[in-house]
Amino acid sequence: MNRDGFADLYASYGNGYNSPDNGNDDILWLNTGNDNHWISFDLEGIVSNMDAVGATVIITGGFGTQIREIRAGESYGIVNTFACMFGLGDNTEVETVTINWPSGTVTTLDNPAIDQYHTLLEAPCMTSVSVAAAGATNLCPGESVVIDVAGEFTSYNWSNGGDASSLEVTEAGNYSVTVYDADGCAAVSEIISVTVVEAQTPEVMVLGELSFCSGSSVELVGPNGTEWMWSNNETTQGIVVMESGTYSLSLLDECGNENISEMFVVEVLDTPEAPVVEGQELTESGSVVLTGTSYNLHWFETEMSTEALAVGPTFETPVITELTTYWVEDRSAGNMVEAQGGRTEQGDGQYHDNSIRWLVFDAAEDIVIHSVDVFADGAGEREIGVIDSDGNVVSTATVQVADGASTVIIDLEVPAGEGYGLRSLDEDPQLWRDGPGSGIDYPYALGDLATIQQSTAGGNNAYNYYYFFYNWVVQTPFVACVSERVPVTISFVGIEGLDEIGFALYPNPTNGLVQLTWDRSSQSQMSYRLLDAFGRVVNQGLVQGNELIDWTGLAAGHYTFVAGENGTSGSLQVIIQ
Repeated sequence: MNRDGFADLYASYGNGYNSPDNGNDDILWLNTGNDNHWISFDLEGIVSNMDAVGATVIITGGFGTQIREIRAGESYGIVNTFACMFGLGDNTEVETVTINWPSGTVTTLDNPAIDQYHTLLEAPCMTSVSVAAAGATNLCPGESVVIDVAGEFTSYNWSNGGDASSLEVTEAGNYSVTVYDADGCAAVSEIISVTVVEAQTPEVMVLGELSFCSGSSVELVGPNGTEWMWSNNETTQGIVVMESGTYSLSLLDECGNENISEMFVVEVLDTPEAPVVEGQELTESGSVVLTGTSYNLHWFETEMSTEALAVGPTFETPVITELTTYWVEDRSAGNMVEAQGGRTEQGDGQYHDNSIRWLVFDAAEDIVIHSVDVFADGAGEREIGVIDSDGNVVSTATVQVADGASTVIIDLEVPAGEGYGLRSLDEDPQLWRDGPGSGIDYPYALGDLATIQQSTAGGNNAYNYYYFFYNWVVQTPFVACVSERVPVTISFVGIEGLDEIGFALYPNPTNGLVQLTWDRSSQSQMSYRLLDAFGRVVNQGLVQGNELIDWTGLAAGHYTFVAGENGTSGSLQVIIQ
């Protein structure tokens, strides 16, 4: 393998006689060698076969006589390089070499150099030849180089078919020449490799996503070198891109030709402004509806919550009994395509007590099944999943379903492909499916994104039944840009409540130390919270009677003090100076 004079072995494990076995990797054993000497011969037949199969090589020297025969086709699946290799031990000289060719020709060679390969032709004797390139062998397109043979010979046979004493080369390749002198002795020159500089498209690494929200960036990094020219006129190896546009890298090769990279289209998406939602004041416990102006508002319990309480322009709170703060953010999806389809209303059918049938659909490109409508006999959890054509689960969602009709958000990701199924993964889903007489009309197109093809009911019934999932809303995968998350506070107009329990704080405004007075009639404790302007709790505790509270570590500003006892609560504004 590495032509170091020591035989290497490449083994490809077979299945049976000579079929490949994909269960076992091929193995290469490289001979580590030693300090012994060696000599090897590569024979090329002219009258005999080119590989010189059947030839014998005999060498003599102080070691005696060694004989090798070139063989082929032994056993199953075994091949070799056809090189005749001889180990010489510590001997440093080979006196004679005799080659008996299959044609009957005999070639002799005296005192050949050891520890190297010799290429010998089918000729009665060997001579030597040298070649040299008259210039650089790494060419620019359109250039050429001449390779000359030193000395005079009666015939020339170049590896590309040329027959003169010199060869003009314009193409990349390995070039050598076989020559014969007037005595019929042959020689093969060394190989001269010629390369031609080819246009190489610069490889650019993309560190990040090409579509991102304003305020973010993507980094484009070119290959190592000394000079770079980007389409935005920057000349560093890498650039940080924060603006929409098409970017590429241009490099000059050694011939001065400009090579341009792939074009990278960067899309910077607008991040929405922080939503403006008015807080509300209650005079008594109750539920309120908070209202914004964006369809994509996400409502949260806390500033750091990850699961939204609701999505949409409105949010109906549970019953509020004390000052409460929710958080809301807006999300945009400027590069998203949305489509919907499928049946939208119940027809003739029934609630189903098994999930052995489902709807079959194709996705023309990568999609997200954002939501579906269902009709349920009983509220509760339902598990919904996408399976591929082999029945493997691709993605699932467990959702809370209301009794009757409801829309459920499932956001199931589906790669482009055919034969998918959207199905219930519950044993007893109690979801409605339409049957014959419902006017089912497959296929149902979901814009250009997907198509509901049929159900898995057998035979013609595949087109007579429609299982569980109505009014599909599908989307292309998109980058969601998120606004600042802001608080929305529901407070109580309830100072009277604090008055009723004899409560007061002074001084107010304060430098941070306040005296709490509480004219209580019971031994119960009162809980309190101090909220900043964003509705965050910055201090809380329990008090019982008159106490001094230390807020000197807080920043100056307006705060809301909320306190309560036995279901009575109220709030007041506190100013820390």
